[in-house]
Amino acid sequence: MLENSVYVLFLLLDFYKACDTVHRLILLKKLDTYHLPGNILSWIISFLTERSQCTKINGVVSVFECINKSIVQGSVIDPNSFSLYVADLKALGKTNALCKHADDTTLLVPQHCDVQLVDELERVIKWSKANKLKLNLGKKKEIVFRRSSVKRDILPLALDDTTSNVWSV
Repeated sequence: MLENSVYVLFLLLDFYKACDTVHRLILLKKLDTYHLPGNILSWIISFLTERSQCTKINGVVSVFECINKSIVQGSVIDPNSFSLYVADLKALGKTNALCKHADDTTLLVPQHCDVQLVDELERVIKWSKANKLKLNLGKKKEIVFRRSSVKRDILPLALDDTTSNVWSV
């Protein structure tokens, strides 16, 4: 992107307790769109439902509590489940990109774009609400990557002044 632009905006986003707040019914509906064999889907449903946990501290065990949301962190299906959950979150603009790694999401918007960063962020917020995930907007970071030969005064305004950083590459 930077080869064809003076700068590229990066917006780093974080989902609040992403794996802990995955809505199982939404996850199962999304899994169903992949046309998994029935026995695999049944196994996943069985794995995710009627789970409980307790805590043991200094030899004292709490009562078991039912876990009615989230995916099982540390399990074999944990990383793939979340990846499938967010697979339909995409950038709006053809010139823009949305990169996802675990619960971290990064929007990349070049100088000459068909959809502005603020509109991309609004789309992610709406998607998050529809999918019952919370964006931790207090942790968002905006970075402007620019060619080292470019003057600072032609860079874009930040979404808000407290989160922008400028790095030359």
